[in-house]
Parts: sequence; C-alpha cells; structure tokens
Amino acid sequence: MGMKKRDGRTLDRKTMEVIRRDAVERVRAGESISTVMASYRMARTTFYKWTARMEAGDGTVRSLRARKARGRASLLNAEQKQAVRRAIVGRDPREQGFDFGLWTRGVVRALILERWGIACSVEAVGKLLRELKLTPQRPLTRAWQQDPKAVAHWRKHRFPALKREAQAAGAELLFLDETGFRADAQMGRTWGAKGKTPVVYRDGRRPSVNVIGMVSALGAFYWQVFQGSFHAGRFVEFLRAFMSGRKKPVIIVLDRHPAHTAAAVLREAAGSGGRLRFEYLPTYAPELNPQEQAWRYAKRTGTSRAPLRKGESLSERAARDLAAMERRPRLIRSFFEQPETVYIHNVA
Repeated sequence: MGMKKRDGRTLDRKTMEVIRRDAVERVRAGESISTVMASYRMARTTFYKWTARMEAGDGTVRSLRARKARGRASLLNAEQKQAVRRAIVGRDPREQGFDFGLWTRGVVRALILERWGIACSVEAVGKLLRELKLTPQRPLTRAWQQDPKAVAHWRKHRFPALKREAQAAGAELLFLDETGFRADAQMGRTWGAKGKTPVVYRDGRRPSVNVIGMVSALGAFYWQVFQGSFHAGRFVEFLRAFMSGRKKPVIIVLDRHPAHTAAAVLREAAGSGGRLRFEYLPTYAPELNPQEQAWRYAKRTGTSRAPLRKGESLSERAARDLAAMERRPRLIRSFFEQPETVYIHNVA
C-alpha cells in the first residue's frame, strides 16, 4: 500500500519554499520528477505547478519564494471602509446614537452592523481600523458645557490683545490655578504575577494638601502649599504675599472659580493702583491654562512614583517637589509648548 500524499497546506510557508527550491534543484541535477516528489510524499502534478510559477516569474527559483498569505477577503468595500473612517475621526459615538463616548472595536462593530447589516468579528474590526491608519489613543477630555466659539475667540482675538496690553504696560503675564495632592494617589502601574492583581496598601486616613501656583512663559513658577479648603480669604492672602515689594505690574490669567471672582478679591485688585489685574479664561476650558500642565507633571512624577517614606510629611514633600520644579525654568517653559497651550507662543 502506497504512502499517503502530504497536503502542502499543512506546512508553513517557509518550509514549503525550501521544499520547492530543493525539488527544482534536484530535478535539474538529473533526478526524475516522480522520485523527487515521492520523497516529499507529494503529487507529481504539484511539481508542474511550481515550474509554471517560475515561468510566469523570472524563470529562476527566486519565483518560488514564500508569499504573504492574503487572508480572507474584506466584508466591506472601499466606499464602506471610508465611511467608517469618516464616522470615527473627529466624531463622538454618541452622535451616532450610541450611549458610550469612546470608539471601541465593539462600538465600531455595532456601527457596521447597523449601517450595512454586516456582522464582523472584533478581530476583523481591529484589522480594519489598522488598515484605515487609526490607532487606539487616550483621548483629551472636554466639558460638554464648553463653548467652542468662546475658546476660538480667546485663542485668536482676546489673548493676542491681552499679550499686547501686557507688553505695553511692562506687566508680567501669569497663569494661575489650584489643585490638591494626595499621599495615596496611584497614577502608575506595578508588576505582579499574571492573573493576580497586586494589592497596594495605603494610609487609610488619606492625607492631602492643597497648592496654588502660577507660571509664566519665561519659565517662572510661583507656588504655595496650604492646608484646608481654598476660599477668597486665602486667595487674598496669597496675592498680598506675592505682590509685597513688587514694582512690576502683574496680569493673572485664571478661571472663574468662586474664590477668583469674590468681591474681596476684586477689591484687592482695584486697590492695587493698577499693579494687579485679572483676566478670566473661557468657562470649562482648563486646557488653555499651562498651569494645568504643571500640576499634571507634578502629580505624575511626585508621590505616585516615589511614595512618602515613613514619617515623611506630605506638605514637606509637596513643597520639595514644587521647589525642584521651580529650579527648572526650561521645564516650566515646556508647559507652554503643548498642543493646547502653544497658542501662547504663537501670538506675534
């Protein structure tokens, strides 16, 4: 009884390439086609398919090189693929009737099924997205209450005018914001055994401190660490300490936090003889403020990366981290070079 023929499709492409080239060389060396193909347990007719492939190519064994598998044909045509791309880029899934604000493969799969009645696997959707040159990214967040027209007006008109006013008055232009630091903030990842999520123990009292800070495009950084809540009285104290002994006027750009617009704060500016002035950002647009970038950096590189040591004070640690940032004007200037804040430099 003869040996069962081998199905070449069960072999990987590289192995088949070696067999094809070897078989052709053996036949050219004088062995019969039957003998050569029998040694590989393959049909004699397969050899003629290989020689036809060589003739269709350059006539050499290079034509027998392994080719990349084509895979299954796409279920969507070119027009439908571009329609998927247009639906995703710059658009929110909720505009398409979904109740989730992120484009996941599952949401894209549902979109395709709803529009064209085509059921794709999640893996096929991932392949399609890569084909459309789309990549998974961490999105920037925006408040839905934000007024895009107000933001555009700030970038194109109000801030350029403000910068000219500051230059004419010889004033320092600063961006101000407040935030809080917590000792138990975990912003990074840790290693652990696969399938067993590590447990990080923290102080159950959750110690925290608050900070207020201002940055300038020239690299200056002014800050203060404080305990308790932020209110108008505390803001006035900060302003008085900052303005004490200063001769150069200051324009502070800030949001409309209640403490920033309180009557006591406005009186402080009115009584400064023109040395202190406030300019308010559009509402719900924190991305316009480079001080937000400074806080993000401080939290990403502070206690979340190097936790407090036993007996170490969070206030002292925060002050030490902020002082280290203050000594790096190039770092502070980089907060004005981010995509959302570079408009500050782009003003002539």
